[in-house]
Amino acid sequence: MIYVEGDMAKLGLGLSTEHRELLMSSHISLVFHIAESVNFQDTLLETKQTNTWPGNELVRLCQAMAGVKVKEPGSVCAPSNV
Repeated sequence: MIYVEGDMAKLGLGLSTEHRELLMSSHISLVFHIAESVNFQDTLLETKQTNTWPGNELVRLCQAMAGVKVKEPGSVCAPSNV
């Protein structure tokens, strides 16, 4: 198991080049997306910026990882043989 720190609100998920390369070169079998904002005072645009767009970026990252197939877009990436 590896933990990679990032920031869903930043471009490229706030991942350093080193962490992005680590993710791309490692055998990743499961990715959980558990970063969400539940502030009901946010505007629709703010909600998209903090929840929808970063989730889509994470799905694109998972799709670029060798052997990982997105099973539930925006929440879980799993091995392609599952």
